[in-house]
Amino acid sequence: MLLFLNFADSSSWRQILASGNCPCPRTALTMCATPDGFIYVWGGTGQDLQGFEEHQLNRFDILHNRWSSVPPNTRTILNTRYFGRTCTYYNSSLFFFGGGMKGGLFTNELISYDLKNNQWVNIQTSGDSPCPRYKHTACIVQGTLYVIGGGCYLPTEETIDLYALCLRTFVWKRIEAFGKLPPGRVAHTCEYDPISNVIYLWGGFDLAMCPLSDFYTLDLCTFKWSTIFGCEILQYRRSFHSSCFFDGGLYSFNGSDGENRYADLIRFQIYHTPKSLKILSMEGCCWTKQDINEARNLPQELQAQFKYVYRDSVDAGQLIPFS
Repeated sequence: MLLFLNFADSSSWRQILASGNCPCPRTALTMCATPDGFIYVWGGTGQDLQGFEEHQLNRFDILHNRWSSVPPNTRTILNTRYFGRTCTYYNSSLFFFGGGMKGGLFTNELISYDLKNNQWVNIQTSGDSPCPRYKHTACIVQGTLYVIGGGCYLPTEETIDLYALCLRTFVWKRIEAFGKLPPGRVAHTCEYDPISNVIYLWGGFDLAMCPLSDFYTLDLCTFKWSTIFGCEILQYRRSFHSSCFFDGGLYSFNGSDGENRYADLIRFQIYHTPKSLKILSMEGCCWTKQDINEARNLPQELQAQFKYVYRDSVDAGQLIPFS
């Protein structure tokens, strides 16, 4: 499994030369980054669409570019072969929802991985829960898990559905949103922006299996859907893509338009933000090999910022990368 890093300020890709126990190639996996500098990868399927039967998580150390396996203390999960799940992080746990497998089997189970105790947990929920689905999207905002869209290969409804799960009580409820409701869809992406407190939705395919290019926002204060001005002329139609929200822009990578598969990176800049004081202070310093020992004493978050700002010097051997 290969990892690539894109530098937003230079629009360039670089392959990460990672060490350790690298996961095998896969598709329809789920992954999630955690605040302590790790990326967790789990599940997915190979070309046989049977789904991987693995209980351990695959963990990537961002600072040291190293893969490792995380064997759990318990294996009490219902079925490991579901793929197309979502993964979200909250309060030292990873939450996995939904999924599908070959043969038209889909689930609406919710399981979590307790990172502190290193164990799987089956979560019992109540309330008005989403129907079984895969290739939906999910995000956690202020202790609430939102599940948006998805379906049993095709979307479940003509307009997109929205569910919320309180992570204190584990009670589901369906959110009756209003405004310009997006059509129901599968294989789309949604990203949360904490500054504006909205969720951005883009792409996917509809009931007619037509890849979509429309772009919507969901205001989490009012649960009103809106379209972003001018996005009706967006020329890109994508499904099965991936995305993230960074520095006021929505980045989307790869995906399909129904006929072709792509390996391009698309950015829709929604607003601009100035560089943080940490980045400005790092850029204002002149670091040499002799300064590297002092840099090692920085907090882990600042070490990561250091490595990002001075990545060219590290790659050229002018600075020694952290080990």
